[in-house]
Amino acid sequence: MELKVIGITSGVGSLQYGFRKEGFKVLHSHEWRKYYDLSGTYSRNYGCENLSNYDPVERFKGVDCIVSHPECGNFSNLYTGKNRDARNIDPGDIYKFIDLCQKYEPKTFLVDNLPKSLMAVTRDDWEKSFPDYKLYFEMISNWGYGNIQKNRNRLFIIGVHKDLDWFFVPNERAHNKKLIDAISDIDDNTPNHQKMKLTDLTQWSGYQIGIKKEGKLTLQEMQPWFDLYHKNSNLPYYNRKGEMKLKPGYGVVSIEKTAPVLSGGGGFYDNYWIFDEYYRPLTMRERLRIQGFEDDFILSPLNYQYSTKEHLSLMKQTGKCMPVQFPQEFARQLSDYLLNGIKQEFKASRLLKQPFKNKQLNLF
Repeated sequence: MELKVIGITSGVGSLQYGFRKEGFKVLHSHEWRKYYDLSGTYSRNYGCENLSNYDPVERFKGVDCIVSHPECGNFSNLYTGKNRDARNIDPGDIYKFIDLCQKYEPKTFLVDNLPKSLMAVTRDDWEKSFPDYKLYFEMISNWGYGNIQKNRNRLFIIGVHKDLDWFFVPNERAHNKKLIDAISDIDDNTPNHQKMKLTDLTQWSGYQIGIKKEGKLTLQEMQPWFDLYHKNSNLPYYNRKGEMKLKPGYGVVSIEKTAPVLSGGGGFYDNYWIFDEYYRPLTMRERLRIQGFEDDFILSPLNYQYSTKEHLSLMKQTGKCMPVQFPQEFARQLSDYLLNGIKQEFKASRLLKQPFKNKQLNLF
């Protein structure tokens, strides 16, 4: 019996990667966000298509699991702080997932998002959409499953068809892994390990570091700025008025600590830096290692120029994908049950308080 998994809005297939590690056959994925498959990353790794249409393949009805991580930007603290009325929050592509998942009628589904996504699509909305499923709303510590991003906490919505006598048992454990454990052994010839050169242009302008120079700065010209401020958790910069500000989520990482939560890239592509003879952005391979991928997962294209469309797409592919350790544990437990009828016997172990409470938003 071969277990199968399908993706819906699942990006480069990071959730499926965890399932493949546990023996699942990865089928096609429905992905309409072009930057996720600009040069064929999904098909290169899985040998199947990343589709943009919404029509399910009839022969895959009842598939073992469907995985998804819809866009979550609308549910960040920055955005939702300005939109207290839940119905003013754009649900994004969550309903696209719901519509297509209903047609597939999978045995189980696993959906990643931020907790405040429940402002736009409430728990009641989910339950009405999936009356034949037992639904579980779990706050998950990706760090607790072995990932090195200490604060990568996410909401997972788990659906299990009522015909199945199974449920997922959280199995989170503290650990001491640091960034150095994930990236120190990467060989220079490893795919996707292209390092930014000192002569390459950054997206920083002279006024942002207080010098008079028109146009973008080279990485060489940025070195004194990073050397001066590398101990700050957030890099400072000057705006056009000459006021010093802090840029949240941008800084120099320490390899002796846990990794920061990777970003999908915004106005700047070089959000996290590392010291390696000189200060440089993390390579795509380092970013993949942080997300839990082994080196058999290859992004396309392999070579690119910095700040091009291809480079920015790879930034998003590595920053917006999900850590692979938690879906692998989910797949392991599901496989044990579907193939051997084995249920987990250990007691649930969580690092995050359950349920996640927010009286103002009434999320759970």
